[in-house]
Amino acid sequence: MLRFGPSLHDGGVWNESAAYRLGTGLRMMREAEGRSQEALAHAAGITKNQVQLLEAGRSSGRKDASGPPNPRMTTLDGVARALGLSVAEFLARAERLAALSDRMADGLDDYADEAEDDSWIVEDGHIPDDAARPG
Repeated sequence: MLRFGPSLHDGGVWNESAAYRLGTGLRMMREAEGRSQEALAHAAGITKNQVQLLEAGRSSGRKDASGPPNPRMTTLDGVARALGLSVAEFLARAERLAALSDRMADGLDDYADEAEDDSWIVEDGHIPDDAARPG
């Protein structure tokens, strides 16, 4: 489900969460193609700073700036075309990748929690052959 559109995300509000997810997806697509921010910016006809802000989900580089970026349609179109996608495909793929990133982060958190639970197994720096989880 596409969540970036104003009528589909959080009651029609473009907010920091949606901007962050767009940025996460954009960064993942760019990195998957092995492109630098500068190379993507050049191909999209925008500045490297615009790519950085989009990926960070920020409207400005100023520390006191607040609110999500509000990219123009021409910016989204340029980025999408540079990635070989339509704007709709770009937004949908960014959403899917951001969701995947979230699931991966959740999985790592779960793994870290599980690793803490299994700390009893390690004795003197090694895992004993007869290690069995207690009870």
